[in-house]
Amino acid sequence: MPGTYDYPAEIERDEDGRFVVTFPDFGWGATDGATLDEALAEARDLLRELIAATIRGGGRLPAPSRKGAEQRLVAPPTQIALKAALYDACINAGASARSLAENANILEIEARRLLDPDRAASAAALDNALRLLGKRTTIAIDSLSGNVGASPAHAGSAGEEDVGEAPMISEGSPPTIKKMQDYAMKLGRLMQNLFTLELIARQALDRFAGISPIDLSQARVGECVEVCALSNWNSLAKVLCEYNGKVSEDHIVDVEGIVKLRNALAHGRIYQYGTQNNKIIKILRFNKPQRGVKNVQVTMSEVMDESWFQNNNNLLCQSICKVMSASGRKIQLVQ
Repeated sequence: MPGTYDYPAEIERDEDGRFVVTFPDFGWGATDGATLDEALAEARDLLRELIAATIRGGGRLPAPSRKGAEQRLVAPPTQIALKAALYDACINAGASARSLAENANILEIEARRLLDPDRAASAAALDNALRLLGKRTTIAIDSLSGNVGASPAHAGSAGEEDVGEAPMISEGSPPTIKKMQDYAMKLGRLMQNLFTLELIARQALDRFAGISPIDLSQARVGECVEVCALSNWNSLAKVLCEYNGKVSEDHIVDVEGIVKLRNALAHGRIYQYGTQNNKIIKILRFNKPQRGVKNVQVTMSEVMDESWFQNNNNLLCQSICKVMSASGRKIQLVQ
């Protein structure tokens, strides 16, 4: 496996004067920009997709070639670089998601998340998985001159001399999701996990009470169905609190955090600002306006960046695993 996932990019001007970027090592895909800086920023997104598409297809990632004199070296985003390193390490070791889960003492669904290029995972979890496969990650801080991005994607063997680790450094505006399509996909995944968690929590309460599942596949408007945990009007908070009261400590979920997220998505306001190529998206909530008062208090203001989605998705996925385990159901990941 390569020690880094920085790839050389070819940059050419088209007939309209735009800068076109390609990655010869992959042999497909292109992006462009009105300026060189814009094109190089888009190149990182393209490189991420090239790596992700290769992983999705189960192919081999090409080894980065030596940078030519007229080429620019582009580093992928940190998350995909770590996933690429883990993917390569698993292929070389003949390891599957199941064997990775057993060695790391985690659920298979969590191991599959680590390998899935489209699902967020913590750098610590990825680093730990790499170490189990005899690799380690180091962080290199380079000058931007001639290079684009900075990725801790050097995955050396565990036996190599340790050259130390540099801290993660973030300057300027907070991390943002630049493409609205990517934002919509992440938001949709979050909503899906939230709906799944509420559904299985309600089903778990019926299981605990010995109530057989009711078939709602043919339910029509105007018909009456049996009152149960799935069909009653109990709030999500009440459902989760009731669930927590019936399970062991290992299976208790974070009711406050889950309900806070649900309320934010249901009642929050999405606000975006910044430049066209660097949009910042925030979610805000406000107190109920009082009669005769012209101002309202802001009760929530959070940037919906990569870490926001990752942390909240981790919360929901861990909760789903706990509820499934507590109710004796198998956990299956649909890719």
